Amino acid sequence: MPNLLKVALPVFLLAGCAPSSPWPNQGGDMQGRWEGISQTSSTAALVWSSPANQFGTNRVNSCPTIDRANQMVVPLADGRIVSINPTNHMATALGSVTDVVHAAVDVLDDSPIVTVSGTSGGASFKLVSMGVTAWSSPIGALALPSAPVSNGDRVFVSAEKSVFAFDRKTGALIKQTNVGDDLVNTAGPAITPEADLNVVVATLNGHVIKLDPIGGVIKWDRPIAGAQFNNNVSIALNGTIFVRSFDGRLFVLDSSGNVSPNVFDSGTANRIGTSRLFGPAVATLGASAVAYVADGNGKLTAVSDNGTVLWQYGLPDIPRNDIIAAGDTAYVVVGAAPNTKVLAVNQSGIRWSVNVPNQTCLAAGRDGLIYGVSGDTVLLTIKVG
Repeated sequence: MPNLLKVALPVFLLAGCAPSSPWPNQGGDMQGRWEGISQTSSTAALVWSSPANQFGTNRVNSCPTIDRANQMVVPLADGRIVSINPTNHMATALGSVTDVVHAAVDVLDDSPIVTVSGTSGGASFKLVSMGVTAWSSPIGALALPSAPVSNGDRVFVSAEKSVFAFDRKTGALIKQTNVGDDLVNTAGPAITPEADLNVVVATLNGHVIKLDPIGGVIKWDRPIAGAQFNNNVSIALNGTIFVRSFDGRLFVLDSSGNVSPNVFDSGTANRIGTSRLFGPAVATLGASAVAYVADGNGKLTAVSDNGTVLWQYGLPDIPRNDIIAAGDTAYVVVGAAPNTKVLAVNQSGIRWSVNVPNQTCLAAGRDGLIYGVSGDTVLLTIKVG
């Protein structure tokens, strides 16, 4: 596909979940699985931020992600998918589509895959791959699809009551599995770190379901009474599954689908947008996992992989965007502009605080830096230590 746009920009980089192992990107999931940030430093600084509206009046249409070449991919509101090279700082439009809903980059190459909606339902919903591997395939659902996620060979999206599996190279529909319950577009599939890279989804009426990625066979289905799931599942590297409910509870399951009797309940009626919780942001502590959530009362909570509360901390302001984590530390955006801050918080309290221009979606880089982008395309870099 030809380059449609090249613009000189300062360097900005977001890291997805693409280490040397076959661990895939999580379809727009900005949960932190990156342990490169210093967890001992008590200082940090905003080392660079761009002017607002780098791409005219266009806003970022969802959180950015990173391909394996370390290029950030940003979906814009006008349908352009822009890739920024971290070396020469050039922005290249990989293509343009109508009404981009979500963006994600899989683990095989630098081709972003997006779900697209047109002016009417049904056949207008498509899965589109751009760049090195280009194709377009109808999803065939009447409801808005989820963000896509790849396990390497296949790309998965969910819509209505089904999980769809597409061939990563050709876009051919391989399998459509009806899971028997509604799947909200904000609660897309996630991939487990197991050798067979299974698919896990959480449904609107409280089911957590694991599917075989090859044949689409349901391996297990765990109904959780009273739960409504409208957000992505988060899966730790030890296989622990964390999923938050619309009512502000956090549930924990092991890789076999056993639900922990320990359920974290934020107890808050205060919503942040459409949810009562931000997170879970999942990190690794030795052989164990920890999930961090922030609630509408301004409280940050660390939850163990058996569902028990490890610690809690009262934030100085209400969280404003999703959080990331590395090891024993969560990174949280709090406060409204012009008093927006990024906080590094662990069990001892706030390790450091950095003022940022606006409400920001964060990601942790493989280089130990923290990167962010706001809706009005202010790009920023935070250096820790």
